[in-house]
Amino acid sequence: MASLAMSSVSTASLLSSAESSAFAQRKALAGTAKTAAVKSFQRAAVRCQASSDSSSSDSAPLALPRRQALLTALTAASSPLWVPLLTSSDPALAANIVQRNQRAAYLLRLKEDLFNTISANKELVPDILRLALNDAATYDKETKTGGANGSIRFSEEISRSENKGLKAALQLLEGVKARVDEGAKGGPLSYADLIQFGAQAAVKTTFLAAATRKAGGDPKDGLNLYFAIGSPGQWGFFDKQLGRADADGPDPAGRVPDWEQLSAAEIKEKFARLGLSPRQTVNLALFLGRDLETVEAKLEQDEEMKKWVAKYRQSRKTVSQTNFEVDLIGAFLKLSLLGAPINTEAYTYEPPRVEFKL
Repeated sequence: MASLAMSSVSTASLLSSAESSAFAQRKALAGTAKTAAVKSFQRAAVRCQASSDSSSSDSAPLALPRRQALLTALTAASSPLWVPLLTSSDPALAANIVQRNQRAAYLLRLKEDLFNTISANKELVPDILRLALNDAATYDKETKTGGANGSIRFSEEISRSENKGLKAALQLLEGVKARVDEGAKGGPLSYADLIQFGAQAAVKTTFLAAATRKAGGDPKDGLNLYFAIGSPGQWGFFDKQLGRADADGPDPAGRVPDWEQLSAAEIKEKFARLGLSPRQTVNLALFLGRDLETVEAKLEQDEEMKKWVAKYRQSRKTVSQTNFEVDLIGAFLKLSLLGAPINTEAYTYEPPRVEFKL
C-alpha cells in the first residue's frame, strides 16, 4: 500500500533547515553588499565635505561623484538582495527587489510552519490534499467563477457532503495561519494561499517519505537522496504563485462531486471540465483518496488513463521517481491556479525610510 506518511517528524526540521540555509546565504550576501555600499557612500561624503571646505585648486579629485554617492546609498537601502543592483538608479526596479525579498522571507516562514505542522499530523495529509482539490474544483470555465479562492472555509461549503471529514484539516491549517499572521507587516494570509501551500507541504511529505524508505529509513539519508535526485527544484514556479485572493462567500453548491462515488470515466469528465487532461487527472490521483493504489486501480479502468497509471506506477519504482513527481507538480500547479489571479505585491509593505545627509 502506498503510504502518505512521513517516516519521522525530524525530517521536517531537516528540510526547513535546508531552505532556511539557502535564504540565509542570500541574506548574508545582501548584508555584505549593503555594508560595503554604505561605507563607500560614507567615504564619498567625507571627500565631498573635504572638497567643499578646501579653497585650493590643487585639491585631489573626488573618488566618487556626489550624485553617484547618493544613488549608491539609496540603492543600498532599498535593494538589499542583489549586488549588481547596488548602483542602480531605477527606483521602480529597486522597489520590486525589496518586494521580492519581503515575499521570499514571508514564504519561507509560511512553508516552514506548514511543513513542520503537517509532518507532525501526517494522518491528515490525505484530507489536506482533498481540501485543496475541492476548493479549486468549484471552478466553472463558462462563467469564470469559483476556483482556488478559499471559499471552502465558510461553514456552508465545508459542511457539504463532498467535504465530509475535512474540517480537522482546515482547523490544522488555520493554526498555521494564526501564527503566520501574528506580527505580519504585509497583511493576513489568504485562505486561498493557505490551502494550496498547505497541499504543497502535504505533497512534499509524500515525496520525502518515499525517499526515506528508499534510503533505508533514515530521515537524513532520505533528505539527502531527495535533494540529490528528487524534484525539490521543480517547485520554483509554484512558489512564485503567492497572492491568491479570498472569496467573499461560499461557491455555488453542486459543482464538486463525491470523488469516491464516481467511476473512472466520471472523474475524467469532471477534470476535463476543469481544463485538466486525462494524464493530469492521473497525476492528481493522490488528491482523490486516502490510498494511491486504490485510486489508481479505479482510474486504470478507463483505457485513456490506463497507460498513464502504468507509466507513473513504474516511475515510483525508480530511486528518483522523477516522472511521477515532476508531472504531479505540474498538474497540481494548474489545479491551484484555477480561477485564481495572482497579486504579485501581496504580503509586501512599505519599508522604513533611511535618510542620508550630505
